[in-house]
Amino acid sequence: MSCEITAFIVHKMVPAQQPRLIAEFGPSVLAHNASIQSLMDTLNQRYISQGGRTFGQFSPNQTNYPISRHLDEKDILNNPTNFYDLSNEILSHLVSKASATSATGGWVLMCLYKHNAEKVLAVAVVNETTGASIDETFQVQPSIYIDLTKLRHAGRINLTKWKSAQKGYVNFIKAGRESTYFKEFLGCDTTNSNVDESNKLIIAIRAYCDAKDFDYIQRKNITDLAHDWLKTASKTKRPILLAHLANHIAPEEAEELTIFLTSDEYAINDDFIPDMRSLKQLVELHTKDNHWDIKLSNDAFEHGAIYNIETKLLTLPVNNVEDQEMFARHVQGLEDDDTN
Repeated sequence: MSCEITAFIVHKMVPAQQPRLIAEFGPSVLAHNASIQSLMDTLNQRYISQGGRTFGQFSPNQTNYPISRHLDEKDILNNPTNFYDLSNEILSHLVSKASATSATGGWVLMCLYKHNAEKVLAVAVVNETTGASIDETFQVQPSIYIDLTKLRHAGRINLTKWKSAQKGYVNFIKAGRESTYFKEFLGCDTTNSNVDESNKLIIAIRAYCDAKDFDYIQRKNITDLAHDWLKTASKTKRPILLAHLANHIAPEEAEELTIFLTSDEYAINDDFIPDMRSLKQLVELHTKDNHWDIKLSNDAFEHGAIYNIETKLLTLPVNNVEDQEMFARHVQGLEDDDTN
């Protein structure tokens, strides 16, 4: 889905002596054109699909982490004309944080846009790379372009979620220790728990199976593979990456599943250790008697199955039309060739 861009600007962090980086401010908000639209659509898609993101909220300490204060003061949701002044304040704060690290600077892209009916402010530090192009005279010429193949310093603030007091509205790409300054710059306060992340992941896996309209066998295959892989990671205390999980349980649809699991909707933090107790939600339920042998996926109770603890009765809906007819004929005592 294309981004609905409200405002876009380019600034720059320039290497210097003292301080180590300085801000070079873009002269104005840029007029929208096809190149900006293409760049932001690519950047947005790359940011979502790359994975490795961490979600959190603004720190209440607005003195050391002033981004939320700047956003409050400029109120770009209601006053988008304040975007330029806000971008200058954001750049100044970014440069001060980056100067204390080994960051080498680069172009700083900032954009206010709507995506999936939500307003988002994105900030990314990107670099140029040299490639080649062929001109109309069939000559090979050097070509300078922005490299988006692997984002290392980028973050987003979901302004819609922030204003509606939801969680996980600040997120950034976690690229090792060098991403620490971006977390500090955004003022992203993360209080992640292995239990919470595991539960969110299980919800997302179930939702993916629902979205794909998987039958029982397909669903069981996905959940079994996920359970075994996550259980191994839990036992060895190994933090997981969602992209690695997707590649294991759905190698032919790994990119699609990665995008699904890393979406803002589920706000799952990469690099957590799966919680063993939570993983039991992926295990199949089974009851056997002399007269039946029933197997249920663990989320069957979210799709119509009911168990009464007092009466010990399990109630299951019959959704398949042919099965409905079969059971109806049986309880009515009709033979297969009866018409009434």
